[in-house]
Amino acid sequence: MGFRILLFSLIFVVLTTLFFMARYAPIHFYRLAITEGIQSEYLTLPAIPEALKKVKTIEVASTIREEEYYQNLWKNFHIKNFVVPLPVRHPQLKVIPKLRDSLKSPRLGASMVNSNQEEIFEFMELEPFDMKLMMDEQKIFSLPIVRQEILKKSFEDVWVDLFSQTIGLENLQNFSFFSYSLDYQFEKRVYDLFLLEMRHYYFKGRKVEGLTYLKKINYGLLALTSLDERYNEEEIWILQNGVVYPVRMRTANWDPLAEAIRDRFIKTLKYKDTDQKSSEGIYSEYKTLPYAKKIDQEGMIYLFSAWSHNIDNEKFLKEMIQFLERGKNNQWSLSSLYDFALKKYGSGFSSKNDRETQAAALKRKMAEELEAERKLAAESQIQTEEQFDSAEEKVNYFLKKAKESGSNSDDSDKTKLER
Repeated sequence: MGFRILLFSLIFVVLTTLFFMARYAPIHFYRLAITEGIQSEYLTLPAIPEALKKVKTIEVASTIREEEYYQNLWKNFHIKNFVVPLPVRHPQLKVIPKLRDSLKSPRLGASMVNSNQEEIFEFMELEPFDMKLMMDEQKIFSLPIVRQEILKKSFEDVWVDLFSQTIGLENLQNFSFFSYSLDYQFEKRVYDLFLLEMRHYYFKGRKVEGLTYLKKINYGLLALTSLDERYNEEEIWILQNGVVYPVRMRTANWDPLAEAIRDRFIKTLKYKDTDQKSSEGIYSEYKTLPYAKKIDQEGMIYLFSAWSHNIDNEKFLKEMIQFLERGKNNQWSLSSLYDFALKKYGSGFSSKNDRETQAAALKRKMAEELEAERKLAAESQIQTEEQFDSAEEKVNYFLKKAKESGSNSDDSDKTKLER
């Protein structure tokens, strides 16, 4: 009799221990994966940075904060796979095209510099990539019960949660064998681990400081660590038919105008397929511009936009370079175009004959223009400080100057045509 009681007691203790271990094991597994990283037969993850577990609110102005006076000095351009806002005849901004080498085709972008030739905003397209659900890389996600829970979410749900869902240990901080409920939210825990795997895979190589989801435009936004503390770096991720198109931004954090440009860029940026017909249509628009606009910033942007849809067409690149050479204050824009043309075609497509003379002249002109514009900016600042009683009056003055500049250019074009 005593032996039976002892045996029954041992069986009860073993079963009770197994029961509590079965309750605790999944929670311990989850806690370990979230806090320290884990290496097991079913799941292998390193320690994940806090920035990839918690969603951060990244500010984007609900309305475009730049002065309304300058609204008509911006135009949307179709450059490669994106529609982007760029300034045309803006009194405070100059656009410089950017080209970066890539395996398939050059990556395109642009920077904007102020009247002191300081770069205050830059954008650059990155390589697009297919996004897939990471279901087969880790054994845990191939288990039928786990796979079933994850597949309850649509692809669009996963895209949103990738940027918007916080992953943490809520309700688990005070876990114990005896106090915790049998319901430990199995569905949420396995989905959290799945999101953690997705973030680890797709965000690796990026020093992410924050994630946020822009609901109105369905974009993901990453805040990144910047090597230069004067600038903020971010990436916008646009999902289109299962393909992610990332765009990197660099914004001067010391310039209010830069912040306004960044907000405008995010709110205006759209995906649009690139094709040769787009190139032809944009080039037709360019041909209608007055001569003075063809050889300045506006003409350069049109040609750059047209060329982006037909990058192997030497005609656009050559015409863009040679028309810019005829204009004034275009040397900063010409620099990257010269470099690309020389690498790809062995020629800078300059209308000048001597390449060495051309390079030396380019450096000299850039230095001269920089010095001249700095002096002009300094004089303008002294003048405006003395002349204007308010910031609004100052903005109206520059707007008037910009309009007069455009009007004078058109009149000059008409005079040349009449002659």
